[in-house]
Amino acid sequence: MRRTKSREFALQILFSLESHNGQDSALDAARAQQAVTAYLQNFAPMNYEGIVDVPYLMRLVSGICADLASIDAELERHSEHWKLYRMTRIDRNVLRIGVEELKSFRDVPSKVTLDECVELAKRFGTDDSSSFVNGVLDK
Repeated sequence: MRRTKSREFALQILFSLESHNGQDSALDAARAQQAVTAYLQNFAPMNYEGIVDVPYLMRLVSGICADLASIDAELERHSEHWKLYRMTRIDRNVLRIGVEELKSFRDVPSKVTLDECVELAKRFGTDDSSSFVNGVLDK
């Protein structure tokens, strides 16, 4: 449950970072950690430490920001007929979370990553987001 909430926070942080920096602007780990810290201080519930895995959240957001070009290239390869700029910002960032987790978090089973990302897409995306996310990450 704590990682589920961490993924939700990561999506909101990535969405915000992309709004301020553009979809293809890589951020260094220090700026990514600043963004996580600012989000937790300003937008998270008062007792977020009990519901969020903060080290996991930091590692996830930092990893995505540090390796954004590679993650986006991977997404472009596996999303037939879809360029990143045509994807909704939610779908694009849910997919980034999925790719980073599949690549860098060996302790998380692939099926869990897929299920969690599909649920994020259902919750925050459009009616078609969950099937789109599932199809791209499944490849």
